[in-house]
Amino acid sequence: MEEVEIVVRNFSNVHGEALRVEVRKFSKNATCVLVDNTDQTDQKKTLLHVSFLMGGLYIIVLVLGIPVASIIGHIMMIFMTAFLLFAHFTTVESESITIIKQMGIQEKISYSKSRTEERMIPSHSIYDLVINEAILRQKVIFLMQVLQEPEGAGNAPMFTLFQNTLPDRSCLEFIYEQIYKVIDKSR
Repeated sequence: MEEVEIVVRNFSNVHGEALRVEVRKFSKNATCVLVDNTDQTDQKKTLLHVSFLMGGLYIIVLVLGIPVASIIGHIMMIFMTAFLLFAHFTTVESESITIIKQMGIQEKISYSKSRTEERMIPSHSIYDLVINEAILRQKVIFLMQVLQEPEGAGNAPMFTLFQNTLPDRSCLEFIYEQIYKVIDKSR
């Protein structure tokens, strides 16, 4: 039985937030990469502080009994509650990919409250793995993409990995080095 080789490194994403990358090599044909958003706990704490501040203002408005301010306070609290729920359930905790040479690539996105999304790219449709440039908010960023086999005479479809955590270039290069041997069809 082979031992699992584990490599853990810390990087940042394109916004400067901390990411923890864990690579688990099960064999030469199977690897798992986890990109953990370590700053997401701080983001949730910030949202809670804002909600407590808004709640305090709402209570002060109710105690003072100002009629117009009371209506505005109700509207503000409804908006704030909706925003907090939206932010809580859409915050990505981690993204992971599992690569098995004979099967393909499975991407798993983990949100708050154990909600997950999974996508699979079968190995027969994988053409290549690339790091591409893209423009996001007037800034050049790098994305890891899987080029899929072209369908007919058209362009090859692309599948973006780690599109929620957005690791920086050095992190993507590290991940690429760890997984390309598993994806490379010439080996």
